[in-house]
Amino acid sequence: MLSNTVSPTTRVPLTSKTLRPNDALRSAITAYRDSAAQSSNAPGKTARRLPLAATKGDVLAVMQRRLGYRHFRPEQERVIRGVLEGRDHLVVMATGAGKSICYQLPGLLGLGCAVIVSPLISLMHDQVEKMCALGVRACFLGSAQTDTTVDNRVAAGEFELVYLTPEKLISFA
Repeated sequence: MLSNTVSPTTRVPLTSKTLRPNDALRSAITAYRDSAAQSSNAPGKTARRLPLAATKGDVLAVMQRRLGYRHFRPEQERVIRGVLEGRDHLVVMATGAGKSICYQLPGLLGLGCAVIVSPLISLMHDQVEKMCALGVRACFLGSAQTDTTVDNRVAAGEFELVYLTPEKLISFA
């Protein structure tokens, strides 16, 4: 049985104007690896606490104001609360059950940039489009992109949600 799981979102402030694009994401990845190495959900270990004491009302208010949803679906609140408390999660839900909220909402609560890694390029494009239409600062980074404009904006800390392919993630590691 696994005692540690993978977080659906990584919140790392990417605000340094001096970082090159690759350095910004490399910094986010390194910070996540470091925090994951220090954190364990094993008995006797304390989960790392994130610098946010959001109440259920705060989380619902942000969810309604930023995403237009008024209520959690089953299990979303438990996952989001756990992420905000610094616990790692492996979230497996049926298609259409609301997994996206589980990683998008923590990224919108002011902790920094949420880095979302997925091999599903068209899904990420759709989610970025939807988030941008809602006023969320989101972008997509893929291995086939040659224009570094988005990379530079990521390095400048302009995004709340950064979606990237596993290949792009590996290129930064």
